[in-house]
Amino acid sequence: MYTGNYALAEAEEGTGVSTHAKIWVLADMLVAPRLQNLAMARLFAENISEPEHPERSKLLYVIDLRIMHFLYSNTTEESKLRRFFEDAVITHWDNPGMIEFEDGEDTEDAWDELLDENPIFRKALLFDLTRPRAARKRILRAMEAYFVGASWAHVHEKKRKFDELD
Repeated sequence: MYTGNYALAEAEEGTGVSTHAKIWVLADMLVAPRLQNLAMARLFAENISEPEHPERSKLLYVIDLRIMHFLYSNTTEESKLRRFFEDAVITHWDNPGMIEFEDGEDTEDAWDELLDENPIFRKALLFDLTRPRAARKRILRAMEAYFVGASWAHVHEKKRKFDELD
């Protein structure tokens, strides 16, 4: 945290989605927005096929119930991390292979239960699925939309202005 960076052990590579999400949650508990934003940046860099165009990107991972349960157990409704995953689910719900529905015989029921427990997300998902993909409101956005606090650009701009005072 002091270096402004973190590294994953080789054994953890390939589990980046859950690891970066866990780091984001830890940073939330520590009130460390820079670390939260770094974790979000890593999620984007490692898991969105076209980070510069997230609305038309493919996911490089499959969203499953484990990650969603982790999010709902460890984040608030206003959480940017939760919003990122909800937007990804809404964006790719109808894309085979990007949302895990075949994890077991009760997976469909488990998704239904998760949606029942989270009515705001369920309403957003159902509402957007009635629209053509191009007209959906909840789609993946630019990475900065999921940053907490001041965006990095804003922080760098303030630093530049401060440096100009010298």
